[in-house]
Amino acid sequence: MVARIIITAAVLVAILAASARAACVVAGYDLSQVPVTPLQINQQYNGGNTTYTYTIDLCAAVNTPPASQPPCTVPGYISEYSSSHCETAWNAMTGSTAGTQSLTVNFGQAGSANHLMWTATVTVNCGSTLAFTPVGSVVVTGASTDALNFAFTLTSSAVCGCVVAGYDLSQVPVTPLQIKQQYNGGNTMYTWIIDLCAAVSTPPASQPPCTVPGYISEYSSSHCETAWNAMTGSTAGTQSLTANFGQAGSANHLMWTATVTVNCGSTLAFTPVGNVVVTGASTDALNFAITLTSTAVCGSGPTVGPTPPPELTGLFATVLQDPVTSAASVVVLNSNGSVISTSNLQWAFRWPLVEVSVDTNTQLIHIITYPESIGNATLYKLAYDLTLVSTEISSGLSYFDLEFSATRNMFFGIAVTSPFGRELSRFADFTVPVEYTPITR
Repeated sequence: MVARIIITAAVLVAILAASARAACVVAGYDLSQVPVTPLQINQQYNGGNTTYTYTIDLCAAVNTPPASQPPCTVPGYISEYSSSHCETAWNAMTGSTAGTQSLTVNFGQAGSANHLMWTATVTVNCGSTLAFTPVGSVVVTGASTDALNFAFTLTSSAVCGCVVAGYDLSQVPVTPLQIKQQYNGGNTMYTWIIDLCAAVSTPPASQPPCTVPGYISEYSSSHCETAWNAMTGSTAGTQSLTANFGQAGSANHLMWTATVTVNCGSTLAFTPVGNVVVTGASTDALNFAITLTSTAVCGSGPTVGPTPPPELTGLFATVLQDPVTSAASVVVLNSNGSVISTSNLQWAFRWPLVEVSVDTNTQLIHIITYPESIGNATLYKLAYDLTLVSTEISSGLSYFDLEFSATRNMFFGIAVTSPFGRELSRFADFTVPVEYTPITR
């Protein structure tokens, strides 16, 4: 006898939901096993602290209210409840970025949500439990109640692996690398310890460690020369990644930076390619460029950006402000000024909002907003189809009137160096505050 299997609609929905969560990868991290539980978190806003109940599911917009509460009017990745009702819900994921044992996800509100200019940022760091655990308060900032950002900090063991720019590097062994350093016409052999997952103190045999743990540590035959202990950013390529580093705290060369490029190779362990190339205008501000290979980046990797469809040829992009909501968004127009498409990404319009830059090489649209409530400039990168690729926040300097030169692969703009200081400058890396060069002529 063949048994009949009857699946009700409710069971089918549950199966589909489970399947969707099984495939939940955010910024390279598998969050499919993270349970969704109500979180009691204080909200810090305008000098006050109020406790709300939050349900946070980074895998899907859901309606899972606390017991005896009615659900929000829209499903949310993040839903906020008072003691009696739903206050609001963020139902649109606008972007995500991976860090070392951390991720950051950005959200907005769309459709019939009740605060279309409210945004939320969720940062998840490595923790001891799988379930999300709140750290501190939900910090609410913004110039007005119409345009607020809610910043959440959580921990979870789901991000305790090592994902850099979407690639899993957790299995890459850390071994001493003998690489020549090319600088000022000379070539000198040094021993390098490179761990893109964490700043470590693992000196070569019989050597004392560096004074600070480093993602990159450089040793001569007798001692540690220097160490880069701050990861300042990472980007993914096709079977490759690039990670940027600086020095901070008690490191000995605070204006030295390093760039590590990892391409697909034949062994899991990092294998050097060529020399470490050192460049810079002075010994106080040098960059060390290191090229490696590893099988860890030989997979398909993260999607960098879609190829623009042929019909986009001849169109142009700009920023428009909605006269009703005052929200700004990116639009693509044709040659007669008709709107072809509008981005889902929206933000509060604040002066000065810099014009759009389009890079035909990487097929990305660059938008910069300044000032933001966080106090630094924010750079949005969108694909030609107006989907958000990444969000980058400057880490010290403020910029405005920023333009991107596709020919030189460089940003040009004005650095705000003090309350009254302005310098026309070029920027090699948006997220590294020391990497700007004043233009004097």
